[in-house]
Amino acid sequence: MSHHRLPSHPAVLAAILVGLTLAAYTPVLRAGYIWDDEYLIVDSPDMQTAAGLSRIWFSTKRPDYYPVAWTFFWSERQLWGRSAAGYHVVNLLLHTAAVLLVWRVLVRLAIPGAWLASALFAVHPVTVASVAWITEGKNTLSLIFYALAALLYLRADDDSTSATPRRRRLDYGLALCSFAAALLSKTSGVLLPMVLLGCAWWRRGRVSWADTLRALPFFALAGMLSVVGIWFQIHRAIGANIVRPEGVWSRLAAAGWIVWFYLYKAFAPIHLSMVYPRWNVDPTLPLSWVPLAVLVGCLWLCWGYRHRIGRGALFASLYVLAMLFPVLGCFDMNYMRFSLVADHFQYLALIGTLAPAAAAAACALRDGRPTVRRFTAAGAAAVVLLLAVLTFRQSQTYESEETLWRATLAENPDAVVAHGNLGVELLATGRFAEALEQYEQGLTLDPTDAGLHYGSGSVLARQERFAEAASEYREALRLKPDYAEAHNNLGLALAHLGDAAARVEYEAALRDDPGFAEAYNNLGALLQQGGDVLGAEVQYKRALALKPEHVEAHFNMGNVHLAAGNLEAAITSYRTALRYKQDHVGAHQHLGLALARTGSMQEAIAEYRAALALKPNDASVLNELAWFLATHPDGRYRNGTEAVSLARLACEQTDYSNPFYLDTLAAAYAEAGRSDEAADTEQRALKLGGQDAQHLARMRQRLQLYSGGSRYRDPPVR
Repeated sequence: MSHHRLPSHPAVLAAILVGLTLAAYTPVLRAGYIWDDEYLIVDSPDMQTAAGLSRIWFSTKRPDYYPVAWTFFWSERQLWGRSAAGYHVVNLLLHTAAVLLVWRVLVRLAIPGAWLASALFAVHPVTVASVAWITEGKNTLSLIFYALAALLYLRADDDSTSATPRRRRLDYGLALCSFAAALLSKTSGVLLPMVLLGCAWWRRGRVSWADTLRALPFFALAGMLSVVGIWFQIHRAIGANIVRPEGVWSRLAAAGWIVWFYLYKAFAPIHLSMVYPRWNVDPTLPLSWVPLAVLVGCLWLCWGYRHRIGRGALFASLYVLAMLFPVLGCFDMNYMRFSLVADHFQYLALIGTLAPAAAAAACALRDGRPTVRRFTAAGAAAVVLLLAVLTFRQSQTYESEETLWRATLAENPDAVVAHGNLGVELLATGRFAEALEQYEQGLTLDPTDAGLHYGSGSVLARQERFAEAASEYREALRLKPDYAEAHNNLGLALAHLGDAAARVEYEAALRDDPGFAEAYNNLGALLQQGGDVLGAEVQYKRALALKPEHVEAHFNMGNVHLAAGNLEAAITSYRTALRYKQDHVGAHQHLGLALARTGSMQEAIAEYRAALALKPNDASVLNELAWFLATHPDGRYRNGTEAVSLARLACEQTDYSNPFYLDTLAAAYAEAGRSDEAADTEQRALKLGGQDAQHLARMRQRLQLYSGGSRYRDPPVR
């Protein structure tokens, strides 16, 4: 990468940057969703409807006010649906575009090594958290507008250009608009006005009144949106959570720790973690103040020696501090419940750390002796390559929730949130014992974590240990009384235990979260089970209004229509459920039943076979298909041999203790010409009892048919 060998055409340099970035981040394209991606983007009702788009801009109920970023995500949700690949491709392209804009800003500032600085930023492992975490697309999108605002402002401010006054005014206006878009994507770049004044001081040695006046609208915009952002963070994101119990002196001392941590990760990006250990900084210990004292000393030296070493060192230092200021602890942030630092917090600040290093390398390439130039070129190329390899490896940890949280725990075994999130993933994949182990380890570290008690309850519920699950949910609610999900799941556990208090819990969940579609669906199922079909239908409709893709609500609505004899509506509901979840066994089965009742027997049998392909030993599905194959009035659809095979398997699943399944087996035997076995099986079914009087009467009639060597036929569909 020597000076005379480096390509000079901007298009070639841009192509190399793009190629480097895409190559380093290739594993991201295979990554899935992590942490809050599904909750905030994929499953959020606001991401799925036009009304949600309106709430993004005008509601104060959301956890933040980043409407430009969430509108961008909303658009992606319409394009990609539930597929993670599309989001990852776009986020990588956003980072690539941001890299190119950063390069052009550095070129505009005439910083030596602008391209090298951009290349280092492009493939730096610290940026992986912003690129591979879909929700942190806020970072990459915000940087694009941030860099564009800086580029346009500097172009409007540059007296050396031949641009007309009108063009400069246009650039200035566009810069202000870009800055607004940056803040409405994420407020991490809120101190850009200070950076712009710093640019003026660095380039000209002073800040004039004209510079100040030009920056005033930017300061006004930053102040206004900062107040909005802080309000949302305090009242919506944080809520009743205690983020920073430390006092002001502890926070001040910790600020020095935070800055040096980020500098360390910038120059030695190893042992990166999604969640770092959370420090407890004791301000009464003199050593706690050493990092801050050293930082102040370095700034004083940069100021004192500015005439000898230039203003660049001080400007770069102040830039880094300005970009880190929002995350130094002056303002509470919800994430700081887990850690005071995070890789994605220094996405913007990283540029100010890398640019001086690249500038030093560029000066050595330009002014050094031949040996120094060769060594510097080789070193710069090696560093870029090494960073790209580290980024490639770091990107692989974001492949799935499991890989991410296991990597996090390898670096930070005491990360309670990592134990909890890994538990969620293990539970979702059916590894109940492993999931429970993660929750127990988390509770050993923090017994007061309501989420971990909730997770433990969820595992126990999946193991059908409903009494123990209810106990865990109650403990979660003791720690967090307005925990809507815990109320909902406690309701489910109580419903399985036959406890009438289940309804109270569902209603409590809906009081705490009126937009909780799952609770509406569960309340509807409880009402339907109790015979209140109309009440159940109201609850299902509410669930679907909030979450149009709610599979179980569509399925349950289909059951309501089927029970009412509204077959076309039932078929529509079941097919909608299957559109969102093709492997829903119950939807295939009930769709088959509804189709059979409309006379569409060929389609009905296909649905039953689809259900059995997913769950071959489902006794209910086996029984229903066997019945139709044994008793259908149209001979094209009867198959006695297969009916016997299916009905036997259904009876085996229930140890021949279900009279209805035995009734079906008897009909199958009769269709297969095995009248004696049919009569014996029907008598066995009658002895078991448990049927209502009408069904018993029909079974006795069938017994007479079988005893006389006849077969039973269902009446034709009308």
